[in-house]
Amino acid sequence: MIDVPKRGEMGKRVQVVVREQAGFLRRAVGGSGRERDALLLGAKTVIAAMIAWVLARYLLPPTVSTFAPFTALVALQATVYRSVRDSAQYLVAMAAGAALAATLAAVLGVHGWTFGLLTLIALCVGRIRRFGHQGTQVAIVGSSRSPPGRERSTTSGTWPLR
Repeated sequence: MIDVPKRGEMGKRVQVVVREQAGFLRRAVGGSGRERDALLLGAKTVIAAMIAWVLARYLLPPTVSTFAPFTALVALQATVYRSVRDSAQYLVAMAAGAALAATLAAVLGVHGWTFGLLTLIALCVGRIRRFGHQGTQVAIVGSSRSPPGRERSTTSGTWPLR
């Protein structure tokens, strides 16, 4: 059963959330600490996503430019080292997923059972420690990648099967 708030409770909940967020902002602006670090990381993330979107819009084809802000959001971390590490893991995981999908499609063809095999192998490969928390990208990219030489707009011969 869904817990429906009684009359007036929703307003009180909103007030509590607003007070908590206002306190967070006061602490962030007031001095160094966890709140300021979180606020700065948020600002850096917004700026990085905006720059990635603008650059991708002018430099990349429309089919891939939408991934630029997403990549910026995924890759930006609290330190430069973590940002670089996560970006590298993300790129390698995406490349592994695309290569796995292309290889299986070329060798075994595009069938329901090969899609299942692709997903199983990609999930196993994604568990390799070097991928870190980006390991799921192997399966995500692998299952969404069109086999080479096939158009995405067709309904046959693409992964995922439609």
